[in-house]
Amino acid sequence: MQFSLIALAGLLPSALAAVASPVEARALDANQNFEVAAGNYNFTEDFAPALAYTFNAITSIPDDVLAEGDDAVNKWLVDNNYRSAGVQLAADADDAVVDLEARGFWEVTKCVGSIMWAIGSTAIPVAKIARIKKYIEALGGVKKAVQLMLGATSKAEKLKAGGQALVNLSAELLGIAAVKSNCF
Repeated sequence: MQFSLIALAGLLPSALAAVASPVEARALDANQNFEVAAGNYNFTEDFAPALAYTFNAITSIPDDVLAEGDDAVNKWLVDNNYRSAGVQLAADADDAVVDLEARGFWEVTKCVGSIMWAIGSTAIPVAKIARIKKYIEALGGVKKAVQLMLGATSKAEKLKAGGQALVNLSAELLGIAAVKSNCF
């Protein structure tokens, strides 16, 4: 987990830069459901380090480890310094109502941090990890997936830039309960 904390601390400069330049509003109609909101979520450059870190961690997990299930994935994440041993993991379940409002500096900072922190602190189901990994690979790897996530600002742009794989990747990532609660 030490590496995760160091990497999380590395987000501070980009988060502070968001104060100097206006943070794009992520305001959405309150009537939109989560799937629509996730498809239209605008990942700005603030998210680049968190997305790259999270996507690299997920794509590094061998397929045979994923096939063994949640316990094997947790052990692999601990063995490879993405998680600390014995940490109480938060469940990836969410019953919260999504409040879609404009994002300010603190909201963006919490969202960016939660994306990075999710790998080390959340019991993400193997099926979700496998889907995220599949979408990243379909988009051409981590670097390309991050570029596409940062470049497409709406569901229509995501469909045009990366097809359904990019839309699905955005929805899966934002569907992790800890990320969802800090990004919406």
